[in-house]
Amino acid sequence: VALFARRFSPALAVALDERASMRWDGERWHFSAGTRKLLEDGQVETLAEAA
Repeated sequence: VALFARRFSPALAVALDERASMRWDGERWHFSAGTRKLLEDGQVETLAEAA
């Protein structure tokens, strides 16, 4: 996880499990409940926004 997140930094590394999604509205990203962010320290953080 850490290697993957660092490799794509500063871009956001996101885990899209079944039924998780992200949507670009032309200005910003919106994430469905359960979408997870991969962190450079190896942890996985659930994104709070539910779109």
